Amino acid sequence: MEETTQHDDDIAGGTEDAVIAYLHAHKDFFLHHPELLGELDIPHSEGDGAISLIERQVSVLRERHKGEQ
Repeated sequence: MEETTQHDDDIAGGTEDAVIAYLHAHKDFFLHHPELLGELDIPHSEGDGAISLIERQVSVLRERHKGEQ
């Protein structure tokens, strides 16, 4: 059985939804806190490596565009 961490409890308690809502409401957040962009580690869904936030955003936008056609 996996051990539950505080992070898991925070997400289960709604913190993840609160972060999502906050970022939707404050789309300029990373303009005011650019130092955080260098600290983010976003796993790549197709492998073990990490990709940049911009690469991930472009990938998501491409997939969304394909779905609209």
